[in-house]
Amino acid sequence: MRILILFFCTILSQNLLAQKHLYYIQKQISTSQGRELGAFLTSNKNKGEVCRLAGTWATESHCEILHKNIQAENNYSSQVVSNSLFALGQIGSSSSIQIISNFILLEKNKKHIQQALVCLAKCVPAEQELPNLWNDNKKLNSLELNAIASALIFSKSSSQTWLNQLLKYSPNSVLTEDSRASLASALGKSIWKNALQEKRTKEWIEQWFEKEKSVEVKVKLFRLLKMSGQISTLVSGTLHLNPRINRAACAQLVMLDSALVCPFLNETWFRACSDEFVKACIETNFNLVTSGEALNKLKKGNFSVEEKVIIASIMNGYNDANAIAFVLNQLKVTTVTLERMQWIRCLSKQSLVIDSLLLEMENLSPAEQYTLADIALQSRGYFKSPQSLTPQDSVLLFSEDYGVVALLADYVRSESEQFKGQEWLISRLKSQLNRLNGAETIETQIALVNALNAIDSATLLSLPVAATQEFPSYKEWRRNKKSRLKIETEDGVFVFRLDGKSCPMSVSNIKRLAKENYYNGIEFHRVVPEFVVQAGCKRGDGMSGVNYVINSEFTSREFVPYSIGMASAGRNTEGAQFFITTNYTPHLNGRYTQFGELVHGKKKIKNIEIGTRILKVR
Repeated sequence: MRILILFFCTILSQNLLAQKHLYYIQKQISTSQGRELGAFLTSNKNKGEVCRLAGTWATESHCEILHKNIQAENNYSSQVVSNSLFALGQIGSSSSIQIISNFILLEKNKKHIQQALVCLAKCVPAEQELPNLWNDNKKLNSLELNAIASALIFSKSSSQTWLNQLLKYSPNSVLTEDSRASLASALGKSIWKNALQEKRTKEWIEQWFEKEKSVEVKVKLFRLLKMSGQISTLVSGTLHLNPRINRAACAQLVMLDSALVCPFLNETWFRACSDEFVKACIETNFNLVTSGEALNKLKKGNFSVEEKVIIASIMNGYNDANAIAFVLNQLKVTTVTLERMQWIRCLSKQSLVIDSLLLEMENLSPAEQYTLADIALQSRGYFKSPQSLTPQDSVLLFSEDYGVVALLADYVRSESEQFKGQEWLISRLKSQLNRLNGAETIETQIALVNALNAIDSATLLSLPVAATQEFPSYKEWRRNKKSRLKIETEDGVFVFRLDGKSCPMSVSNIKRLAKENYYNGIEFHRVVPEFVVQAGCKRGDGMSGVNYVINSEFTSREFVPYSIGMASAGRNTEGAQFFITTNYTPHLNGRYTQFGELVHGKKKIKNIEIGTRILKVR
């Protein structure tokens, strides 16, 4: 018995020592902002974990070490190889193209094929074709086909060679659901527009759509149908019994010209369309009803605020005076900030109304000011010369709200050729930058520095660095390695399983904020159908946070439906805002911190609307 107890004590002691060393590595690399990564990469101790951390912190200077990790003669563990491939993809250096290509061609069991192809796609620049790694006559297995489908989302060029391999097969029979979702997302990018016009590709997409059983994938396919001009199938999609499907079809249809769509909207369609919002949306968009009839539907229909806003926005696109009056009345009678923000966005094409509202902007809440400034700066030119500044120019230029200032800086940067060397504007932006401090304004500070660097050749400013939250203690790290988070809202209770081992700072941060009751009463301010719901901003416009930042923690974990991730304004700017995915979002992989998954409440997550209030987080 003594020997047995001694044996278990020895095992336990070794395990604790291993955990402490793992914690030490994570803390040292994170605290040093990656400066100590190189020293740890050259060591063979906890190499797999160090290579995982390289996915966040590695730079091109680390490529040579990572290249060696995937070469066969070094015979490293599967974890080391996989994490090294992920890290190389994160770096995205063209120097890795040949090394990765050789790895793919030489790897015999293909267990790393997906990570390798994703890595390769990230490394190949936009002006270069993806390398042709397969003989055209070779029949690929399902592992290879799934890997190609998953990797195309990261391709910067529309290389036909990889797509040709997939066109030989039915996606429904050879690809998994997440790979089909990735492929649909990839082909929906504008770079594939020409490829989708080819007869062979169009037929392949139509057959895929007809056989597709997954709602998550089907809603993504409507964009491909629109891009390939398959209007009849799109119109049929609006008659589906599943509201997610018919509304996804409607969202694509209303972006098309009426001459293409209206021939398919016959009497049968009007009788068969059971979704009143879809019908109202299409009738209004294509002028199939008078403006009076559309407005009557808007007033009497049992629509949510979001649905009313969409219909009103369509009417405002036609400069309908009654619709403008309806929206302005909603602004008068509505006191809820998030709803008012939506009504303001309805007016995006009404420059005279926007000008009028700008003059009264100081009477609006910060989030409403941000919304108004956003649509104003997108709709017309500003600051044509210092001698002819309009009152609206002055309102925007001298705003003290850091959300508006960020938008102004982004606008100046986007129009930098117009503003280069304009001393009056440079002076004003510098004045705005000097008065800002605190991590809650880090996004605004970054925007101002980028704008100044774009228009002021005499100065080159460094990007600001906010105070970073301390790495969690060893005790907290151990407690959070496997933990849960419970979010109670007006629309239900949601429980998440968190990955505190891979994302210790993210998990520690959100649990600490929850303990401090930070989230209590905060509303979901961003809801994008079939994409994400987002919360954590007290202003309501996505511009507020806490007075510190935490480090990004990128891993190879994928953003599938019901993943929870940290919102950010760029690397190492995460704070309090988080988002939950409601569909496959592969383009977020490796770009945002994914630190957990929803395990309870999946059926209710799509009930969350803009303004849904968080009651408690624990």
